[in-house]
Amino acid sequence: MREGELLGGTPGCKPHGRGAHPGRYMVHRCQVVHRVLGARPLRWVACLAALLSAAPTVQAQSWPLSADEHPWASFPAGSWKVVVVTTKQFGDSGALLETRSTRTETNLEWVEDNQCELKSRSTIDVERSDGSSAPTIASPAQAIKLPLRAGPVATTAKERRWATIGGQRIGVLVYESVTKTDGKTTRHTVWYSPRRAPYVMREHVEVRSADAESNGELIVEWDSQVTSLNTRVAVLDDRCRGWEIKAVRTTSRGTTTTIEVHCPEVPGTLVRSSTTQTNEAGRVVRQSVLELRSYGTAYSKRISRRDLRRARRRAHHRKRGR
Repeated sequence: MREGELLGGTPGCKPHGRGAHPGRYMVHRCQVVHRVLGARPLRWVACLAALLSAAPTVQAQSWPLSADEHPWASFPAGSWKVVVVTTKQFGDSGALLETRSTRTETNLEWVEDNQCELKSRSTIDVERSDGSSAPTIASPAQAIKLPLRAGPVATTAKERRWATIGGQRIGVLVYESVTKTDGKTTRHTVWYSPRRAPYVMREHVEVRSADAESNGELIVEWDSQVTSLNTRVAVLDDRCRGWEIKAVRTTSRGTTTTIEVHCPEVPGTLVRSSTTQTNEAGRVVRQSVLELRSYGTAYSKRISRRDLRRARRRAHHRKRGR
């Protein structure tokens, strides 16, 4: 599930955005470590558990995911964000059929040792190519529980490698698993860095039909990798240092390409994304853009940007010393 599809707002939290002081962050001094380090994509967590639940355990590994590395649980309860996803649907001739705008609010309800809960609600507006529009659809609030750990992972391989991202050499652990269920063979590979956000530097999932005589027909292939670790990210009226991720999903019906921009100072980390879906002929059938509109963090004190930078450096050195 994409982050733009989750999303609730929480009253009583001072927001960041237009009208907020551009150079101030509401953070508790001892919790800055969570904000700096708490950022990694969510999408692989549920996928990993589903893909590997029925696999025979070759080498049991407890996946290294904790609250400090979680894009939502690394923030205190009460933190929130609002995003708007604009989606354009095209016909076979390339003509625009409709434009759909979805405004979604997400609120972090609580965080426990093994899971956290998000409450979301959305409103959807649809405008068709003939100028007509559908009534605004308001979805009821939904509670979504997310695990902080994916549970035991069956791995057939684990090795140390070096990855080069944007000219930077990063040490990674490579986890690989192969499962066979329901006539399908799934190969899942993760490049994980325990000392550098967003931690999962690359993830590759390949699903093929289980054919004993050949490699099997490719059903779906998904590859997500960090393309930049030091990106200047515009966050409303401010800027931060974040990262970019490119994800490509390929099936027999077409290809979906997504470019994401993340900031560790925003709950959920995702600030902006653009997605393009093409059919088997290479024609664009759907485009969508996600934009952050506002967010709030429930820290009890403010510190200056200078103190925030100092806390980041201390957190980095403590992490390296573990």
